[in-house]
Amino acid sequence: MDMAIATITSKGQVTLPKALRERLQLKAGDQIDFVEVNGNVVLRPRHVRALDLIGILKPVGDQPVSLDAMDAAIGEAVVHRYERSLDRD
Repeated sequence: MDMAIATITSKGQVTLPKALRERLQLKAGDQIDFVEVNGNVVLRPRHVRALDLIGILKPVGDQPVSLDAMDAAIGEAVVHRYERSLDRD
């Protein structure tokens, strides 16, 4: 996907281009994170499909995984997936 250009308003607001919203399956009211990765800023949708999570966490004995550990693992996986996508370019 070619990168699109957006303009920041005087209130600091940005309208995401339609093609990007569609690709990320974003709709009004959805939240996004901006994460710095190796000097780049990554836009990350806050909604995650369950199928995207398969295989992210490894079992830790018989103990259940905490929500904090799940959030951290998901964040690391998203950043790792983004960094791998940069290597393909």
